Amino acid sequence: MDKITTEESARIVEAQTSKMTEIEGGHRYLMATKAFHKMGEISREKADLCIVGNETDEYVIGNWVTGFGFFNVCFPKSTTRELTDDEIKEYNETYVQIASQPPYKLKVN
Repeated sequence: MDKITTEESARIVEAQTSKMTEIEGGHRYLMATKAFHKMGEISREKADLCIVGNETDEYVIGNWVTGFGFFNVCFPKSTTRELTDDEIKEYNETYVQIASQPPYKLKVN
């Protein structure tokens, strides 16, 4: 997986967030690999769960469900997909906990 520079990642995020619009129907869970943040590329080697609420023609914008809490992460639509039925079932049985906060049960469908 070829990484891009931090500067290029920041340019992508600035350009995309300046023209983003809300996704019709609210937030959606998706699977993604490529991810760009103003602090640099934060892609994953394997498809991982993200939640998005905004979009442009080329990107959906949100954050990884698990990670360091970066927001306004730009996920290229070309490397982002809907969850499979098996993934929905698996994630709907998953709890996420951040530090000492109470666990949160995911509901991805």
